[in-house]
Amino acid sequence: HIWAMLVIWSLGALIMWRVRRLHITATYVVSFVLFALMRSQFSGTGLESELAPLTGPMYQLFIFFMITDPKTTVQSKRGQCLVVLMVALVETILRMNEVIYAPYYALFLVGPSALALEIWWTSHKASEHRQSLPDGKAFSS
Repeated sequence: HIWAMLVIWSLGALIMWRVRRLHITATYVVSFVLFALMRSQFSGTGLESELAPLTGPMYQLFIFFMITDPKTTVQSKRGQCLVVLMVALVETILRMNEVIYAPYYALFLVGPSALALEIWWTSHKASEHRQSLPDGKAFSS
């Protein structure tokens, strides 16, 4: 059913492009493919079987809408790409250990950790900035 998959991929890519989040999906797909090549070489399974999850509708939903959710992604474009690369890496580790729902667990482990780190980093930087102001007071507008 290649046509259904092409429609989903086309619409998903168009939507992600319109909301300026296609870089997240593209980074994840490229990472997944590279890690699939590695898994194939390491485990001796065929590359097709390692790439097959990308063709499933649930995985396409994951790629286009779960990993790109604005409420659960970090702010910077570079950070978003790094986080999905880490999701793909953790997913690969889980897959190699035969974890069935590897992408979802990987996203659950990496996504909130990245957000927590970003929140801490932002508040830490704001705290340093306030301390560097005269009398340690922030300006108010």
